[in-house]
Amino acid sequence: RTEYKRGMLKCVRSRNFWLVTLIYTFFSGFITSYLSVIGVDLAHIGLSQKTAGWVGFYGTLCGAVAGITFARVTDILGGGMKQIILLACIVGTASFYIFTMIAKGFFHQYLSLIYATIIITVLCSNGIVPLLFEIGAELLYPVSEEVIAGMMVIIQ
Repeated sequence: RTEYKRGMLKCVRSRNFWLVTLIYTFFSGFITSYLSVIGVDLAHIGLSQKTAGWVGFYGTLCGAVAGITFARVTDILGGGMKQIILLACIVGTASFYIFTMIAKGFFHQYLSLIYATIIITVLCSNGIVPLLFEIGAELLYPVSEEVIAGMMVIIQ
């Protein structure tokens, strides 16, 4: 293993690290930040902050379970991390697009559809986090996982 300073320098200099971190930052950071203000968008369609809180809670809970599930499925399949990440990004983006259309009044505002779209979005966004950390660790070996994960989180 490399020492922390050398590991951090290797991360900063690696083009592949920046690509993985960009994906991590965009998909995980965006939805995590958005969940803190989701009540504002849901207030425009007549839902209370209490309901918005429950939507965020269930989304976050499902996202935590998804991280473990996605990692386990990848282990069982013996690979395919990139394909699973790509599929999750596409599904999560489509789900958030549908939620945006609901929040802006283009679709009927079924509460179950609001829950489903946010839960699917958070599930896909948070489900890929362990896979992205794993790809980062594989790309930058012998840099320690702590340095790689720490750098990704700080950059996010």
